[in-house]
Amino acid sequence: MGILKFILPLFLPLSCCGQAEAMFDALMGYTPAPSGGGAAVPIIVATNVVKATDSFGATNSFDGGSGSARYLIVSIAYWPAAYTPTISWNGVSLTAITNITWESGAAEQGFWGLLNPATGSNSLKIAFGSSHDWGAVSYFCTGVSQSTPVGVASAQTAGSLSNPTNVITTVATDLVIDCLAALNNSQTYTPTSPQNLGGNAISGGNNEGCCSSYRSSAGSSTTNAWTISAATTCALIGIGLHSQ
Repeated sequence: MGILKFILPLFLPLSCCGQAEAMFDALMGYTPAPSGGGAAVPIIVATNVVKATDSFGATNSFDGGSGSARYLIVSIAYWPAAYTPTISWNGVSLTAITNITWESGAAEQGFWGLLNPATGSNSLKIAFGSSHDWGAVSYFCTGVSQSTPVGVASAQTAGSLSNPTNVITTVATDLVIDCLAALNNSQTYTPTSPQNLGGNAISGGNNEGCCSSYRSSAGSSTTNAWTISAATTCALIGIGLHSQ
């Protein structure tokens, strides 16, 4: 019967060919694949949180999961900003995606990424050239584009805020990751639904660190927001991970 799908349009005007094909599909119970590729949002298969005060860095061993089209993204914030970190997974260096400085240039935060990171249990190493207060949240994802894994990061101007908000340029199938850097661990940091808390890596006291959340894209732009129990000095950046 399937051959009729290709023979039937030969006996109809061109203007009717699409209608004939649709009629045949309906009769045979056939559902065509969606247009546009039907790409799925990248999936998080593992996360990790690490933080420290007055530290030159840390080496943290854990399971980074498995899967195809993998990508590792690290959301990190640190003080002082004079020395940016080196970050590696299984001995392979991550590349800085974007960084911003704030608090009169004293604090810094950003994202680091690695295409196709090693699967399974390995070590994440974060190292600074001097003693720092810092915190990092890492996401291992599958289903990420290996040619253009990330979009353009967007940042909100830092300030003393209780409801920081950031609008990120995205596409419909992005996984959106953010980094809320703050200088006060005594507050409560809550991501706004449908954001999900990826981890709290604010290092303690009035020291630098970050919280991070993740969510599916809202379309061509995605608004991320947080509620802080009291106004505190903070800055918020976000980025979209593109699907494969």
